[in-house]
Amino acid sequence: MLTSELHIALLDRDALGVAVGRLLAICDLTFDRSMAWLFPGARKVPDMGRPSRQAALFERYADELAELIGDDAGGPPLGLSDERG
Repeated sequence: MLTSELHIALLDRDALGVAVGRLLAICDLTFDRSMAWLFPGARKVPDMGRPSRQAALFERYADELAELIGDDAGGPPLGLSDERG
């Protein structure tokens, strides 16, 4: 289970948006590793057949989520095995 704690005094639309965006980005980063138990026997992740529903959220909070989703300058996202430098 993936959770996020937010201080009630600091809670607003943007704080919640960034928190949800971070949770979704982490889910995206771990999705390939989860394929074996989400789709037993599959060789690749099945196509969703629709556009990503979180794309607008990632775009809105791109600066705050850059370490997880990459940035406009072409910087790669931080992978699960990457070291912070």
